[in-house]
Amino acid sequence: MRRFYIFGFAALLAALLASCEYQSLEKMEPMERAEFTLDFAHDRVDSIPTEYRVAFYPADEKTQENITTGYMLYDMVNRPHILNLPVGTYRVTAWNHDTEHVLTNGYGNRDMVSATTQQYHSRSAFDTPKVVDSLYNGQTILDYPDYMVHANVETFILDAGPQEQHLTLHPDSMVITMTVNIGGVRGLSEVLEARGSINNVPGVRYIAKENLTKDSVVVIFDCEVDAEQNTVRAKFYLFGLEPTDFPGLEHKLVLYFWLRAGKVYIPIDVTNLFNKARQNGSGVEVNIPDLDIDLRDYITSSSGYEVTVDEWDNIHIGIDL
Repeated sequence: MRRFYIFGFAALLAALLASCEYQSLEKMEPMERAEFTLDFAHDRVDSIPTEYRVAFYPADEKTQENITTGYMLYDMVNRPHILNLPVGTYRVTAWNHDTEHVLTNGYGNRDMVSATTQQYHSRSAFDTPKVVDSLYNGQTILDYPDYMVHANVETFILDAGPQEQHLTLHPDSMVITMTVNIGGVRGLSEVLEARGSINNVPGVRYIAKENLTKDSVVVIFDCEVDAEQNTVRAKFYLFGLEPTDFPGLEHKLVLYFWLRAGKVYIPIDVTNLFNKARQNGSGVEVNIPDLDIDLRDYITSSSGYEVTVDEWDNIHIGIDL
């Protein structure tokens, strides 16, 4: 009798489980998908990118059930594309993917998708100036970012049905421009290499946010020298003026010159220029028409004609910017 009851209970349990499985399969609905055209409008950018990376994130639980990876990622050239996604509601984030210096990460959480750059490594025979660490108290040194844009859509509803559907993204800039134009620098004919650095600028930019940055870093950039015009020039991009949580920092611009007979650096306080840019909502312009110096007059170290030693001569100049 005991065996009979056990076998009977087991059979009943198996029947119930089979019934539950059958009912759950009956309730499952096939995943609906729909096509739509994705394109870009470039009325808000200074330079039109050639490639984009576009991420689609489920905006509700129902859509999330159909996106098991948590997001859908597409790389595409700059032209209209026909995409096919499960029907649902999405949040969309896009950025240009034609960059050389920029790294992006944090894809698993849309709010954490960010852009940064690698630690700086010289792209020529002249290494990173060892004096940088002492000038900026060991602050992290990064490469400068490329020109970057981003586009964000908080609600994109993809409906079922045969009707044509479109999503047009409107990218805008996510970097600021910094320009350097310094005249009155004689001795540039003796310069073999010239670079510059700026401190207390953001190292990370959040792509899905309007204007959110973090990490205070030093960025090194390349300079051009014009010996005939006695002028040093540079133009490069930054993720912002300062990290969002730390406004009002001091900013020191340093120019580095490798000459045949030695090495010279020029520190310039540009804090006031950053303050003006913050008030005006613009980029930073360092424009000094006549610095009135001769680099050759400041080479006093024992470096001689060997440009690989770590001794640098400092030019102290008071400049009201």
